[in-house]
Amino acid sequence: MNRKKFFKIITVWAVLFIFIMYILEFISYNFIYSNWEDELFHNHSINNLNFLKLEYNKDEIDGYKDAPDRFENTELTYDSRKRPILLLGCSYTYGQGIIKNKNFSSQLQNYTKRKVNNFAEMGNGLTSNLCYVEGFKNTILKNKYEYIIYTWMYNHLERVEVSVICYYLSEIAKRNKDKSFRNKLIYFADKFYFIKLIKAKKFVGKDGNRTEENIKNLYAYNKFLFIKIKELVQQEIPDAKFYILFYDDLAYDWHEGFQKDSLNTDNWNELKKYGYNIITTKELVGDILWKDEYKLKTDPFQEPHHPNEKAWELIVPALAKKLDI
Repeated sequence: MNRKKFFKIITVWAVLFIFIMYILEFISYNFIYSNWEDELFHNHSINNLNFLKLEYNKDEIDGYKDAPDRFENTELTYDSRKRPILLLGCSYTYGQGIIKNKNFSSQLQNYTKRKVNNFAEMGNGLTSNLCYVEGFKNTILKNKYEYIIYTWMYNHLERVEVSVICYYLSEIAKRNKDKSFRNKLIYFADKFYFIKLIKAKKFVGKDGNRTEENIKNLYAYNKFLFIKIKELVQQEIPDAKFYILFYDDLAYDWHEGFQKDSLNTDNWNELKKYGYNIITTKELVGDILWKDEYKLKTDPFQEPHHPNEKAWELIVPALAKKLDI
């Protein structure tokens, strides 16, 4: 067999294989979501989170006892008789561009005289926060936090890791598996990573071009992560109180459509059934955080802006009063 004929045969078989996989993906995508949300919530125990393939830095975790200031401000005093607070979130909570003693966690610790641990990282979403909570559960959670506060800003809905979504969808497929020919095809197709990748992209949609179905899926995925964070913490701290703080720093004329999706309370009511309390900065301090005086001056070209220390000086007392800390 000459080389030309050989490559022709290989090409034909490759095209045929890809075509078959796309057909299987179509079958999978159109039949897999009938009851996926119920399946996920009712069948996943907290001890089965390994299906998400969560990854965390074990060296950082093991070194926590030697470097506690990574998560807390040891320069500030607190009342050891009061139970501490755990903060989760992204760069807003982390305090990007703000000196350590003026960021959210430090101001909250200084105001309440409670020890505050800040788990937030720049660029993080809920998947990463769940990863940290799971990774540190045997060390940090011994602090017996009374309050767990996750600060949510407008684009956390889209901070999903496609590789993790792949495993998430894969687990759904396994749980829907039975002896029917249809589900055998679904399960077979799901063994191929690029098929899961296609499904994941359809699941989350494209930036700036998401359908109502995409947004519904993203909310369901984020809701799942919120619930698992709560379950994980409550294994160690049954009486912890959970809050989601919506940081609403958008002017009405900026990204209005996504603001409506992200702050639509109808999409969050179910989380209240799982024990989350939802607070918006708008109800705490009014609709002013998008103004220049509350913007971090070091990133003037970013919209929405990172909050500066003045923003947290406004929010912290109102939040402490609301939570009765």
